[in-house]
Amino acid sequence: MNRNGRRPDGQARRSQVLTSAGAGALVDLVEDAVIIKGLDGWHYPSEDEGFIEEPRLARAVLGQLRSFGRWRRAHVRLRLPPVADPDSPGPHRGIHAREFPKWFLCARCQSLVQRSALDARRRHQCSPGSPAKPAPTVPVRFVAACARGHIQDINWRYFLHPGEPPAGVEEPFRCLPAPERAAADLAADGERPTADLQLRTEGTTGELADLLISCRRCGARRSLQDLNRPHQLGRCFGWRPWLSTDDNEECPEPTKLLVRTATNAWLPLSLSALHLGEGDRDLRRVVDSHWDALARLDCEADVAFARRKVLPLSVAKELEPYTDAEILARVLQKAAGVNEDDKVSLRAPEWAALTAAEYGLSTDLPERGVDWFATRVSPPELPPAIDRVVLVPALKIVFAQVGFLRLEGFPTDAEGLSQPDPARVAPLSLHQDWVPAVEQRGEGFFISFDEAHLRAWEERPAVRNRAERFRRAMQAHNRAAGRPDESFEGPRLLMLHSLAHMLIRAISLECGYSAAAIRERIYCYRAPDLAPGQPDLAGSRAGIMLYTGTPGSEGTLGGLVEVGRNIAHHLAAALEANRLCSNDPVCAQHGPDTLDGRHREGAACHGCLLIAEPSCERMNADLDRAFVVETVDEGSAGCAFFGG
Repeated sequence: MNRNGRRPDGQARRSQVLTSAGAGALVDLVEDAVIIKGLDGWHYPSEDEGFIEEPRLARAVLGQLRSFGRWRRAHVRLRLPPVADPDSPGPHRGIHAREFPKWFLCARCQSLVQRSALDARRRHQCSPGSPAKPAPTVPVRFVAACARGHIQDINWRYFLHPGEPPAGVEEPFRCLPAPERAAADLAADGERPTADLQLRTEGTTGELADLLISCRRCGARRSLQDLNRPHQLGRCFGWRPWLSTDDNEECPEPTKLLVRTATNAWLPLSLSALHLGEGDRDLRRVVDSHWDALARLDCEADVAFARRKVLPLSVAKELEPYTDAEILARVLQKAAGVNEDDKVSLRAPEWAALTAAEYGLSTDLPERGVDWFATRVSPPELPPAIDRVVLVPALKIVFAQVGFLRLEGFPTDAEGLSQPDPARVAPLSLHQDWVPAVEQRGEGFFISFDEAHLRAWEERPAVRNRAERFRRAMQAHNRAAGRPDESFEGPRLLMLHSLAHMLIRAISLECGYSAAAIRERIYCYRAPDLAPGQPDLAGSRAGIMLYTGTPGSEGTLGGLVEVGRNIAHHLAAALEANRLCSNDPVCAQHGPDTLDGRHREGAACHGCLLIAEPSCERMNADLDRAFVVETVDEGSAGCAFFGG
């Protein structure tokens, strides 16, 4: 909110706060460039407003924050971003921001000036001889950042005159004038230019090589392409302007060039969980207390029968507030070994709830206000490798942010958790005991795969050899970058993830969804041992859920549910479209060990598998269509899960 009590300077949906405009993010407004303040600068009308109850996600968030080493509290709360009322503006409501960067470019004379040299409206008075009316300015689009999330202005004077001032000096300093300018410098002050630095374009592409910074006093010139050279931007001073104007910490990292509007300027770390109704602590207590009587329940029909005929009257009375589906989900969660708070699983309870869905009528619809409703169907002509299709006409998913990164992100693991270097995770606040969260409601469908087919496919020599290439490439990349080894999750994940992208692209093309309207949720885990004939409640998982990822009305009218009913058709179309890529044979012959830095990608490119970033939960990594369909590359023969 600006100082004059006018309407807010910008607006964003709550979901955007967690994806592009959260604490520490660089945001362009109509006339300003700002950095969003941390959670200490988010203001609510009341102290108890906006909190979300999702215990399973809160426990996962707490574990993730503790793994970063910066959370000493015993709990954490989830809270919706505040909403500012444009009709009743005030400084004590909404999300505040701070002006950043502090360097501006004059639209008339191309002078590069600091904020202190401009008037209140950020207008620049050009040199004598220019029109008397001040000219508008725009924020410079280049800043400096480090791998630990710190961010600061580029010291443009130091960059142009290396070695003259200390790296962190921001005040103007004198440079030796060129001989041809000596007379002008000795003239009266009114004859001197009001700004020493000038940034102009000398080419037609707008690339760094075509941008030139020069000094009017000494005639020094330098291309901005040199900004990408090592040690050109000085050391990092550990500034965190989203937390405080004077907050900084010791930082040994070098600074690197960062374009304010680039996607790697702010990479949020978020966790998500489906709301299953199984997080109620009272239900957990009842199930834990009567585990001996409930342990063998494995479907909703068994739960209903047990409530009527088997369980003692006192136990049945305690279970009255809960539906059969909620009780079963909690039973399967406990059976899956995710009962301890410090070992909470995000995906195992969801897998249990999805695979426990029973057959229903095609006309079954959820009641108004229901947050979870799932029913199993049997579409015709499904491949034998797919053993289950579940329609989810109503779902609610909760997202919570735990921090953010700059410059480079990290893919998530099978539980949806990211494991970056804790020192690289930038904090969201200094004092708050909550993290921002949003709720999204929508619909979707789920498919799971037969474990026997998967095991037989994973044991093929061609599949094992190609998976070994991925494992070795990942290890080599981590050693070169000085990182600890990441656990390779095997060809199962690559196949499931690639197939999810194929389906998203095929569905969006045929059904009219936008590129980012559909999101994926991968369920992948291979149990070390699977006893023959024994139910695998706590073991292997292999499934894909596609759901609407927009908070508005798009995709919430049953579109994906209808896709689930006709999944055989869409699956066939997706497989056929990806047997040949427009970039083949180059795409098909690409491997994780190809020397181009894409060590987590095989046969994958923008022509076949890559999708919009909001739709993918693994940052478009861990993809290889050779694990799904046969390609034109003879070296990948025998790797396709859907061969032929």
